[in-house]
Amino acid sequence: MSLQVGDFFEGSYQLQEELVPGRRWLSLDWTLDQPAPVVIELIPAHYDENLHWHPAQVPGLRRLGQSRALGARYLVWEADQSRESTPLLLEQLTPDEKRAIFQLIDTLPVAAGEAILSVNTPEYWRLGPDRLLLFYRKQLSVRANAAENEEIKRFWKETLPGDKPVALPEVPQVEDAPEVQSAETTATTTAAETSPASPKYYAYFVLAIGTLLAIAVWYTKESQGAPDPIHVPVSPSLAAFDQALNRGIAEEKRGEFQRAMEYFRMVARMPYSPEIRVKVDSLAQVYEARAQADCERFRESNSPNLYHIPDQYYQYAALLAETTPKRCE
Repeated sequence: MSLQVGDFFEGSYQLQEELVPGRRWLSLDWTLDQPAPVVIELIPAHYDENLHWHPAQVPGLRRLGQSRALGARYLVWEADQSRESTPLLLEQLTPDEKRAIFQLIDTLPVAAGEAILSVNTPEYWRLGPDRLLLFYRKQLSVRANAAENEEIKRFWKETLPGDKPVALPEVPQVEDAPEVQSAETTATTTAAETSPASPKYYAYFVLAIGTLLAIAVWYTKESQGAPDPIHVPVSPSLAAFDQALNRGIAEEKRGEFQRAMEYFRMVARMPYSPEIRVKVDSLAQVYEARAQADCERFRESNSPNLYHIPDQYYQYAALLAETTPKRCE
């Protein structure tokens, strides 16, 4: 769906002028007694019925929502108070921004019967020079637990760059957490999903996936072996590692390259025990095999415009294996 001058966006805002192609529109707000100028800002993103944001009120922001038809989030600004929204790079956080994020997390409006979905980590956005906005996911659940919600928020704070507390409490396993074995099924474009894997690398790719599956099963059995897991001490570093790794894989599955890289960098910075090293090496091999298979496939189909897909997997593999990333050429 494309927007044209004169269209009514969301049935209320008549588009007047495209200020930034595909990004910002000067429009008229017809929800008022007298039509008033507003600026509509669009952020490309898949529609998510569980998406929420905080704070709900921002000066100059009349409305924030999602457009299923456009596949975008939208912010409706008063014309004289419009701001530019940009994703906040966590590795460049200032102390003031970090304190502001802590405050946002601490004041999330989560009611009784609502469960925060930890598999989808929060997204931090800067609204102009002095405002932050947090996107997060939650849903109604009969198994909602206030203590688990607090643990998830605590983990979000502790995984921000900077000094960490000495001890990290065990983070509860959320039912929606991504399964490691699904990493090989991901592709970021339709072309990548519909093309068969190159036979040349298929055996190696399957072997790498099998290795990772075996490791995942072994760890699952180990964690289920004790009669009462609640009282089994969990290594803080291992708990944090598992959460960061799972979140990186979840972002990779969604095609969110930059956010996946953030979590994989977090994994790479953690002190490695032997069991962690095995997991990381196995995942790096999976991504390396996927990159090789995709690269060969796109070379054979003469599709250099898709080389960026295997390049992303090469970067994942290099970051996890601490090597120089390769390129599809």
